[in-house]
Amino acid sequence: MMETRWSVRCPKKAASTRRRAARRLQRQPEVLCLGTFVERAPYVSDYRWLDIYYKSTRARREDYLSAEDYCFRYDTACHWLTRTVPPLEWTPVRFAVGKLFLGSTNLIRWSTRLAPLLALKKRPDVVVDVFVPSRRLRDFFEWYRRGLAFYPLWLVPYRIPTPYPWIAPSHAAGFADELFIDCAVYGKRNGDPAVDWSQMLEEQTYALGGIKTLISRNHHTPDQFWRIYDKDTYDAAKSRVDPHHLFGSPYETFHRP
Repeated sequence: MMETRWSVRCPKKAASTRRRAARRLQRQPEVLCLGTFVERAPYVSDYRWLDIYYKSTRARREDYLSAEDYCFRYDTACHWLTRTVPPLEWTPVRFAVGKLFLGSTNLIRWSTRLAPLLALKKRPDVVVDVFVPSRRLRDFFEWYRRGLAFYPLWLVPYRIPTPYPWIAPSHAAGFADELFIDCAVYGKRNGDPAVDWSQMLEEQTYALGGIKTLISRNHHTPDQFWRIYDKDTYDAAKSRVDPHHLFGSPYETFHRP
């Protein structure tokens, strides 16, 4: 069994400042989740259906899950994407139709079915993981809280001892760090015509020497894309597995502005 513990931290400041900070944390807590294995658990929580994991961290100081459920604790709500459809966080609705709609597999299936309807939105919500070198996390977070300021923001340490071969060597040379922080933004509304937060987040990530997943909207020009990803490696692989060019290039596949 996996035991998880949480702590909510408030900086040490003057008494009045601590009280103001505590009130802010009550609205937007900072939660540190640490997991350890235990031989026996007094109970085992289940977040596969009715209960919502990210909300539980505000109510519990510790929790017990199976190792499998710990690894997939965010899957039922796709982190917190169910917030974009509020009834999916209501217990009666989850009880009645949760098995049909909850979980990443179901949500992806339904998003495909509803694609024509979702296309009516000016822009989709921001759903992306960006990887920021740990030495630049403070800079990233200062920018984030002043502008994008969407929460919960999921932060996960991610060590990359050797840069992946699909990253261009010139871009990987700028990492200067083995430890990255995965900053996951899941569900930021992006309908303001004056600013495209998806593009802003992408540009800021690269400005800080990071890299992003390509699961979301991508805004590179072809030249920018191939400065980040290793075209020679991709071309060599494509000549072996797709010599007749039946499929598009990675840029064509992933570039969805």
